[in-house]
Amino acid sequence: MSYLLDKKSKNKKIMLGGIIFLAFTILFYFRLPLLNFFSRISLSIAVPFWKISTNIKENFSNYSYLFTVKKTLISENDNLKKQVLEMQSKAILNNILLDENTKLKDILGRKNIKKQMILATILSKPNSSPYGTLVIDIGEKDGILLGQNVFARANILIGNISEVYENFAVVKLFSGSGEKTEVVLSGSDIYLLAIGRGGGGFEILAPRDLLIEKDAEILMPSVDLNIIAVVKEIVSDQRDSFQKVLLSSPVNIQELKWVEVEK
Repeated sequence: MSYLLDKKSKNKKIMLGGIIFLAFTILFYFRLPLLNFFSRISLSIAVPFWKISTNIKENFSNYSYLFTVKKTLISENDNLKKQVLEMQSKAILNNILLDENTKLKDILGRKNIKKQMILATILSKPNSSPYGTLVIDIGEKDGILLGQNVFARANILIGNISEVYENFAVVKLFSGSGEKTEVVLSGSDIYLLAIGRGGGGFEILAPRDLLIEKDAEILMPSVDLNIIAVVKEIVSDQRDSFQKVLLSSPVNIQELKWVEVEK
């Protein structure tokens, strides 16, 4: 009985070995088709992933290119804006210099050559200096003295030097509030008293029968008869023996940049 079992076991082993041998033989003869089969399966699986990978790379490359182009355009745009601002600043500066040059030429063109004048820059005006005064950038070192007349636009008398320091001086304006200045009406020998109202304005109380016309010039009584103001309005009442004459300086003090001091 034991002999029969051993024989059966041996036969099974022989059969199993034959099957394995047959399988290897089949694989040996048919290995290329099988490999091609598995290769085709592998490729079928891999190709979609390769396509996705290629698309991702292309999109990333395109995005990088667009990002670089956008960054370059932004940089160029910023540079162009800076150039435009620089050109605008230069244009503004040129206009300022041209305006100053024109004004200076205008002053020199109207200047009375008989008078010796010193050109001064205004450092402070009535809105920031003591009321009714200017501060100018010339002083004792430039030969400035108390009482010297100060002109705007070469021929409009606006005040005189009230304080002098080493490097600057103070100009008291005739139009300062409460300032009293003796004046004369153009074309007459009648002396009147002009009282400053501030801001370039004056008022005069004149006899009602004195003929005064609008825009008439009011002068400083001197050899040169310099203009101080012009008549802007006349207020009169039949019941009053005086008429009020309102005057205004021909120049706007707040718009001035330079004045001239008569030596």
